Amino acid sequence: MYKRQPWVCDKLRIPLVTCVLSPALWLNPRDKSVFQQGMPENPPVWFMRAGLWFARMQMRRQYDRPLNQIRAELGYAAKRDMLFSDALDGHAVIGMWSPHFRGPLDGDPASGVICGFPWHDDSPRPGHESDDVLQFLDECERAKEPPILFSLGTAVVHVAGRFYHTAAEACRRLGRRGILLTNRAEYAPKPADLPPGVRAFSYAPFSQVMPRCACSVHHGGIGTTAQGLRSGRPTVIVPHAYDQFDNAARAKRLGVSATLWATRVNPERLTAALRGVLDNQEIAARAAALGHKIREDDGAKAAATCLEKIASG
Repeated sequence: MYKRQPWVCDKLRIPLVTCVLSPALWLNPRDKSVFQQGMPENPPVWFMRAGLWFARMQMRRQYDRPLNQIRAELGYAAKRDMLFSDALDGHAVIGMWSPHFRGPLDGDPASGVICGFPWHDDSPRPGHESDDVLQFLDECERAKEPPILFSLGTAVVHVAGRFYHTAAEACRRLGRRGILLTNRAEYAPKPADLPPGVRAFSYAPFSQVMPRCACSVHHGGIGTTAQGLRSGRPTVIVPHAYDQFDNAARAKRLGVSATLWATRVNPERLTAALRGVLDNQEIAARAAALGHKIREDDGAKAAATCLEKIASG
């Protein structure tokens, strides 16, 4: 059953802080959130209000009755909209994204605090495959041909289908070098199927690779999106599920990214989307300026400061 941390904290009378990784999950009707493919990428307020009202009605029918039965057994009063309210409850509701990505809005949680992106990269040991990636990047720099990075993160990559084959073909059509980060070697095209200048690797830290690429193509997970923005390079986001649609829409509205639905990816469309960002100097300038601002954020430090203040009373 759904974990009820707010109930435990209320019972024990201890502070509660909720951490939210993506702006869409603050469920603010005044925000321009995109929850699925086909929604407007710049939705009006009336559209958001209607969508969230419908979602509340669904969640009430599905969750409120069984959860209130548990609350009654524990001696708690009945509540409504628990899947919404409990997710945004506490002495603070920390938003772990940059205010340059999505700033404060009317209708945000009363105790909401936007702290900034938290940065995390696995640092591989010497001799790891990442050394080969860095050597390849050095080759690209000597040739003055920065590659295009393609990645589907740690979850979507397991249903990649022919995404990496399509990515290699787009690089061939563009005459560009490319890096395919495939998570597992078996997900990569065979070396014989890769055009010259395109290499496949399992992993490399985004913070070391993205700033040295011409642009990146990724699924729009919030961590990957954050690293892409920090790199100061344009992106093409290919959302598949969850908050990825919303992250893609926000990056596009900031003027630093293009969106291509996962269901529409083919060599022609991916090539066209890449040309659209690679050949646009305005997108490049906006991406560089935004990257500079976001690199100044330290979301983990800001969040820790917030927690310390609450813990100290």
